[in-house]
Amino acid sequence: MRRVMRNTSPAATQDIMSLESDPSLADPADLAGRADLLDALELWLAAHEAPPDDLARWAVALRDRAESMDAALAAGIRARIIADGHISAGLRDDLRRYATGRPAQGGRDADDQYDSLDALICRALGIAAPAGPIADLPPGMVAYQPTPARWLLDLADVAKITAQDLVVDIGAGLGQVATMVTLLSGARTLGIEIEPAYVAVARSCAAGLGLSRVSFRAEDALRADLSDGTLFYIYTPLIGARLEQLLARLRREADARPIRVCAYGPCVATVAAQGWLRYRAHCGPIQVLGSTR
Repeated sequence: MRRVMRNTSPAATQDIMSLESDPSLADPADLAGRADLLDALELWLAAHEAPPDDLARWAVALRDRAESMDAALAAGIRARIIADGHISAGLRDDLRRYATGRPAQGGRDADDQYDSLDALICRALGIAAPAGPIADLPPGMVAYQPTPARWLLDLADVAKITAQDLVVDIGAGLGQVATMVTLLSGARTLGIEIEPAYVAVARSCAAGLGLSRVSFRAEDALRADLSDGTLFYIYTPLIGARLEQLLARLRREADARPIRVCAYGPCVATVAAQGWLRYRAHCGPIQVLGSTR
């Protein structure tokens, strides 16, 4: 039975009644629809700074219901990952359906835009906000920003990553790339991250999923041991002279053995201009390059 509101604005009541009828509340898989619903609810609450108690409780209950459905969806995906020990082909297909954002037309902004898949992946992997303060970065180091999850689903196939690889994520942040690559390919992954609070989160995430082939080190990438890496992932962790120093280090590694570099973000042009690397493929905006040796 539809509840009856007393002493409330008819328009405000109608708005909430309309939101309660949103089809995403009847479809657990409609993650994008609930994202839009949650946005609408937040806008409604912001527009009504002091709504009547009944309406406020109604709006909050709808918000809690939508968020609970999202949490249950993520918990189900997490259970599948833990049971299988990896992201199966079937689960990867399921995850693709949640990448339903509406990127702007053209330009890097579209490549960087997040969509409904990103929050779902964070919840499913157990990636949480870091505890404690985050140190300021020195000049030439770039603040952490996660790779949009939709670009990672096919990266292992495009970059031909196998269980024999050691993938080194330089500037690993909270560990999403390293964790996803291992789950999708079986490769060993190593995340190099200068911020200890981020490393703590990444390690906790990998441990919670039972991933022994994922590791993280709290180090400066310009000083870290890179000698076992076969593929290096860089989402513009450094700029200017520091980026040039990193690329010089990678070139020395390439002199010893063939390596691949996956570059994303503003660093792509600089990486692609390296004479010792040649283009191999791309996964969305992520360029896959290999050493010419």
